[in-house]
Amino acid sequence: MVTGPPETYPHLARAPITEALIDYRVQPRDGVTAASFDGVVKRFQSAFPTKVAINTFETKLGFDGEGRPISPQPVHQVLGTMLRNQEVGEAIQFRVDGFTYNKLVPYTSWAEIYPRALSFWKEYVALAQPVSIVRVAVRFINKISLRLPIRDLSDYLRTAPILPPELPQQMRHFLTRVVLYEPEQDISANVTQALEPAMPQDHIVILFDTDAFREIRVPVDSPEIEKTFQDLHRLKNRIFFKSLTPEALELFK
Repeated sequence: MVTGPPETYPHLARAPITEALIDYRVQPRDGVTAASFDGVVKRFQSAFPTKVAINTFETKLGFDGEGRPISPQPVHQVLGTMLRNQEVGEAIQFRVDGFTYNKLVPYTSWAEIYPRALSFWKEYVALAQPVSIVRVAVRFINKISLRLPIRDLSDYLRTAPILPPELPQQMRHFLTRVVLYEPEQDISANVTQALEPAMPQDHIVILFDTDAFREIRVPVDSPEIEKTFQDLHRLKNRIFFKSLTPEALELFK
């Protein structure tokens, strides 16, 4: 249970964030298609010169009335468009089912990227006029580089895998995933950690991926959404800073 004022954390001038996402999922109104965003895509394309279609592919399998397999029936749908500016490491996604803001390297700060995402979200709402918001999420992907040799991963990760002492202690790869739930705010987080394979010889890279989210059904103008995003960001911070040791955090200051 979380009580008292929100915790504060040190500023990491060299934070290992490779990508941050702010995501809105919606229940679309009838008639909205990828073409509904053509106008805003053209308007922003000078600032986001790379344009990529967002596609979905589904294959239907089944059996006929006599139990014989039916030939696969692939279904293709254009879901929306991603616009990307590789120079500044920024992308925006306008989709039938929602909007996503992506900030890649160099990451700046939550105080900068959240208002920017919000401004693009308002453009999305004006065009798509969704029925409601059904999910919001804040996802941060970190890649933590640690120089070899390393005596023990627990010197850096408080959540490092624990092996019985009778087993070999050297790991070539690991993957863990847990889903945390905070009932007071009704928010959750997928937390994934992995030792990336095929690393250079002088260091290892640990993926630390936190996807904090809330499934919710509210109008698009609900003031609850602003509070939820701040709660998700605080949960993301708490997970990251409480999962790393002080020695690991020193690497990023």
